Amino acid sequence: MNQYRQVFGITRVPKPGCDINVGSHPCTSGHIVVFVRDQIYRVDVNDSNTGERVGISEIEKQLQAVVKDVKRGENIQAPIGLLTAIHRDKWAELHEHLEKLSPSNRENFHEIETALFAVSLDDYTLPTNIEYLARNTAHAMNGRNRWFDKSISVCIMADGRTGINGEHSPCDALIPAMMADEVVKNEPARDPPHLKQHPTLQPPRKLLWKVDPKVINGLEEAQKVVTKDIANSDVKILQYSSYGSTFMKKIGKASPDAYMQMALQLTFFRVHGKFAPVYETASTRQYKHGRTETCRSLSLECKEFVEAFSNPSASNTDRYARFQKACAAHVKYLTIAGQGRGVDRHLLGLRMLGQPGEPVPAIFSDPAYAKSSHWQLSTSGLFPGDRILATGFGSVVEDGYGMNYMIAPDLIKIGVESKIACKDTSSARFTETLQRVLDDIAQMCRDINGDNAKPKL
Repeated sequence: MNQYRQVFGITRVPKPGCDINVGSHPCTSGHIVVFVRDQIYRVDVNDSNTGERVGISEIEKQLQAVVKDVKRGENIQAPIGLLTAIHRDKWAELHEHLEKLSPSNRENFHEIETALFAVSLDDYTLPTNIEYLARNTAHAMNGRNRWFDKSISVCIMADGRTGINGEHSPCDALIPAMMADEVVKNEPARDPPHLKQHPTLQPPRKLLWKVDPKVINGLEEAQKVVTKDIANSDVKILQYSSYGSTFMKKIGKASPDAYMQMALQLTFFRVHGKFAPVYETASTRQYKHGRTETCRSLSLECKEFVEAFSNPSASNTDRYARFQKACAAHVKYLTIAGQGRGVDRHLLGLRMLGQPGEPVPAIFSDPAYAKSSHWQLSTSGLFPGDRILATGFGSVVEDGYGMNYMIAPDLIKIGVESKIACKDTSSARFTETLQRVLDDIAQMCRDINGDNAKPKL
């Protein structure tokens, strides 16, 4: 539950060898940082005298003042936020260099790091296809007008479409997703009662940077790298409306998450003709400082189900029996992992405890271990998210897929990302195949249980 402390006023800061997160709970800041056309502004949202929050109309005036100032086109600053998108060691080098260049640069970093969160106002609109919203939220189409190191960045296009970009190191996706869902749930926003009238607010202040040829060259190189990375990202969103968790439980008689995992692995097998090592996030939030453990979703039972379902001569009775065994095995592993009794975090700790010059435990050089941890399917499930269009994250290996899904009673949403440079993967082909797989598994369940079965408790 400690992750709730890691949302506001938290920022990842690049350091040589290992980054750090700065910030504290409760966050005492009374400002946000706002990005417009690569320009960065400190914007107060709390009364300067009392420290109390101000009304919605006052915040709107502050944002309007930022936009008005940007439109003047005066004293344009370098797009420093672009550097947050490059390799961490290179960013650490340039971050340190910027700090040494000027005390004002150090103060700018402090303003950004202590801000409650970041708001990016993008002065453009993109086609209404949901993939454009996903891509804009992920990388702004060019890597600019963002500070990817902030724990939370609210990214808003000119037509009001909004996404939230999160830095993963402070907390897991569940926390900001729950926050976003609660915010939308309570729209339209209302001021609290007894709000102070005519608060004292400092006007927005533009952050001015001192740069030199090294920084300018770093920005030029960063743009090349980021442009290439963005062009390599293949994003597809599937909103499957034929059924959802209600059907999975009532007719499939299975855990919705286990049902979905079986569908994902069958999809991979149909697309690629082989099995993939599968990572699924197992939350350990039952512990105070718990984060995640790995649920290794590709079990022997799952393999047998996929093989049976892919065998034309197998009966639906046999397929369904194997499906049930696979789902039960999945739930068991996911439960154990959520209790902190998985293997991957313990092995990670063992590997990191190794000192220079010490022999490396044999398991870490074993080809089977390396292959089993090459997560071609990196997956994670969230809550139903009735007020969220979709979620997603990037693949963790060049020849794999990254995907996040939400299973509502009558709707499944999943965001899939892969790399265009890999000729074997295709996010569109994966989501198209997944849609057919979900249809096929549903038909199997209907053939066995009919359409009016009672849910499995």
